[in-house]
Amino acid sequence: MVITNVLALACLILTALSEGRAQGHIAESQLTAAELQHLLWPGNTRADTRLAHSSASRSFRQNRRRLLASSQSSKQAADGAGMIEYRPTGFNIDGDDYASFFAKAYANTRATGIRLSPGTYHVTPSIENQAHMYMRCGDDREDVFEIDFTGAFFYFTDYQFGGMVLDNCTNVDLHGPYEQTYTNDQLDFAQGKIVEVNEDELTYTVEVDDGYPGDRVMMTQAIAVSLFYNSTLLIKSPDPYMDIIVGGTDGRKKLGERKFSFKARGVTPNVTVGDYFVARGNTGCVGLLFQKVKNCTARDFTMYHSSGFAVYEPFGQNNTFRDIQIRPFPYPLGRDGKLPLLSSSWDGFHITGAHSGTLIQNNYIVNTGDDAIATSGFYYLVAAVDPGQKSVIIASDREFTFNPGDLLTFYAQDSERLGTARIVKMYSVEEPKEVTGKTSHVAGEVKYDDADFMKVHLETWPSSMSRLKFDDVVSSPSNNGDGFAFVNNTIGNLRGRGILCKSSNGVIAHNRLFNLKGFGIQMSPEYLWVESDFVNNVLVLNNTINSYSPGIWLGVDPTVWGTPGLYTNNYNVDFINNTIANCATTPFLLTSSAGITIINTTFVNVLCTEKDTRTAWFGDWQVDGAIMMVANVRDITFSGNEVIKDSRCKNPYGNYDHPVAMVNATDVNGLVPRAPTDSLLQADAP
Repeated sequence: MVITNVLALACLILTALSEGRAQGHIAESQLTAAELQHLLWPGNTRADTRLAHSSASRSFRQNRRRLLASSQSSKQAADGAGMIEYRPTGFNIDGDDYASFFAKAYANTRATGIRLSPGTYHVTPSIENQAHMYMRCGDDREDVFEIDFTGAFFYFTDYQFGGMVLDNCTNVDLHGPYEQTYTNDQLDFAQGKIVEVNEDELTYTVEVDDGYPGDRVMMTQAIAVSLFYNSTLLIKSPDPYMDIIVGGTDGRKKLGERKFSFKARGVTPNVTVGDYFVARGNTGCVGLLFQKVKNCTARDFTMYHSSGFAVYEPFGQNNTFRDIQIRPFPYPLGRDGKLPLLSSSWDGFHITGAHSGTLIQNNYIVNTGDDAIATSGFYYLVAAVDPGQKSVIIASDREFTFNPGDLLTFYAQDSERLGTARIVKMYSVEEPKEVTGKTSHVAGEVKYDDADFMKVHLETWPSSMSRLKFDDVVSSPSNNGDGFAFVNNTIGNLRGRGILCKSSNGVIAHNRLFNLKGFGIQMSPEYLWVESDFVNNVLVLNNTINSYSPGIWLGVDPTVWGTPGLYTNNYNVDFINNTIANCATTPFLLTSSAGITIINTTFVNVLCTEKDTRTAWFGDWQVDGAIMMVANVRDITFSGNEVIKDSRCKNPYGNYDHPVAMVNATDVNGLVPRAPTDSLLQADAP
């Protein structure tokens, strides 16, 4: 297997392989609920909590012009040398003033960076730049530029605007240790207790804790309500990935100052009076945005709340995120005494359209409202085809990430790979009349009338692309986050998946994942979210997944939910020395793949729950009790895998003697089939 563009990982891989099975994983996976809870809230912060409400900035806002007129920071930024200090007025930072200061400092070639004195600061946003602390670099320099926020705590004061933005930067080192969050009255989530459940009417009544937004979240936004055990504050997952989903404002009522009821879209099993809940809002502002930056590093800081992604990196190149904590604030916010339960409303790290891979290392990511780490490219749609000109008109309702010289891969609607070709030239065109009024039935129900259109001329036209047609799918391997490394991260107690990977040529190693609502590690494209692509040439090494929800999935998420993709578009993926513990369903799912190796996987007390608390994730084609489910796979090798079941497995239902179930699997090595003539066979793993 070839791993490209992943630096400094060869020694890590060789060391892990020489150790064989990671013996510590078995003991490590037996964490108690109390131990899991202890992982979540390291109990200190440098914040001056007297400034935790945005009203503390009122006098600054009223006297903003007079106060800023006395600031000498911008003049020093333009004229100074070395590390230049930004000097705000008191504990207030004005977003416009800071943006101006940064731009002048970065343009000053004698400046090597900026710093800020330690302290707790209120930051008012720059409306023009849509962020509290906006830092645009430009194209004029490529030497290292340091941003040193050591000892600072930032309270952002308007939930409608993002936190920090690095825009168009190269070789910038942003670091702390520092901390950031929003003031208490600007949080974008509510939490409290379930006080009444009416499953027949799909209505739920809740009381919101003191210190959290009430009307703004509970009455006006589409919300996803996640449940937690009241005693431990661990996320509740009696059925994987089941939340109370409230789409619109219909059926919502305010019953008291902090008491609300709402109607759900569908049935959510096992909701109990007394459960703790978090209702995440839908504002979508990012805590740290790396906008089209390359060779930059963000390190050594803590993020307590972001109303969208905690960290978002679109269209980056060779960036690094390390030693970052994404977690809830460590102290109660109101008089009820409960700790906050949400860090970011959406993903912890969301990487999309990267030109070359991202290093995410030594981070601590808990209580996110969706996935901890997600990386992907974009899918585009075929609007029109002209084989004679070797050209395709491509539609997208989001930004085009590809450029001349990049590769494009074309898929049929059922995910058959039709061919790959390089772009010669491209230019914008009007909507073809043939697609007017049409909606995609493949990728996210994209409306063609809402899309932009790009005509792309290709260097070659493979013969298999003669079948390319309207509403087929396009990806760009050149802009899919390839060359990534996700190493040594601690991830847990969150609503989504631990690691969601749609990129290739990378490493997922030494990560510790616990108490998730989605898969621990999922590698698959998702047409529903228009996110590419299939996964090739990846090493998954020495990870521990300790969670009620499913463990590992390599496959495809097709248009029709529940059907394994027929085509083996994922290839050359090695799973070595991983441990999966306490999964109630689907510990290991493998579909639509070729050239797969599974070595020294340890399953500890999986499939040990009562029947009425289990649900199948992917439909009737799965075999109940299978520890490893394999479908539509060729060239797969098993070696040294082990299933451990002890007295803590209270309600076992797994087929522990014949743990592997296969459908349409060929070139299988290392298994002894129980009934090789069956189309659906169960197999031993010797």
